Amino acid sequence: SVRRFAAQFTALNEPVHYLICNAGIMAVPQWRPSADGYESQFATNHLGHFYLAVLLTPILLQSKPARVIVLSSSAHSSAPALTNEQTNWITKGLQRKDGPIAAEYGTAGMRNYGVSKACNLMFAREYNRRYQEQGVIAVSLHPGVIHTQLFTEMGAAANFIARLGSAFFKSVAQGAATTIRCVSLPDAEIKPGHYYADCNDANNSVRADLNEPSFLAQSGKQDEAEEQEEKKADDVNSAGDEDTIQKSDQYRLWQWSELLVTQKG
Repeated sequence: SVRRFAAQFTALNEPVHYLICNAGIMAVPQWRPSADGYESQFATNHLGHFYLAVLLTPILLQSKPARVIVLSSSAHSSAPALTNEQTNWITKGLQRKDGPIAAEYGTAGMRNYGVSKACNLMFAREYNRRYQEQGVIAVSLHPGVIHTQLFTEMGAAANFIARLGSAFFKSVAQGAATTIRCVSLPDAEIKPGHYYADCNDANNSVRADLNEPSFLAQSGKQDEAEEQEEKKADDVNSAGDEDTIQKSDQYRLWQWSELLVTQKG
């Protein structure tokens, strides 16, 4: 389990400078529970990463400077919108005290895959908000469509279509490039809390309702507009506007994730 691994690793008394959250499954055709009873894509792609990062945070803080790098996807855009309370899956999850339910499972599992990838993106932002000032930053990224075994969970027809398009996929080495870039970028150039793709900052490509710029910190070279955004972020955080922070979806995602992990002991 995640908890057992974290305990065993902690006992080694080794530092962690880079935690790369890369485990994942995609497009599971039908709702399927994890060992803890939560929807499998949500549990594998998000909850496991969330729990591991939280458990290893004391080591990351001791190892600072450190980075948490969370692999998201451009598929975050297939998650239902958060702007409407009727479709806000974070609100629903908090109310139900449960993960995504079978009755709302999307066709071919892609909507729920999108939910898990949106969680990756927002989790990285919230983790960064909480720990950047203590020397640990977090970013998320889209590695690209890569020729791996990720498609094995898909139904036969979808898997066949995916294989037809495989000539246009990235190689494993190409797919790893953005992750390596987020590891190797100097502290003065990486933008904490941001979303990366094709080895570049791709924060402007994030769907609007998943983009909460007031909580993004900036670093590196900036133009005037970026400097103004940074000042706004600093003003919000330094003013301790807890009400604004706690109403943000990324904060509420953290609460939801914490609740679900705690429920299972």
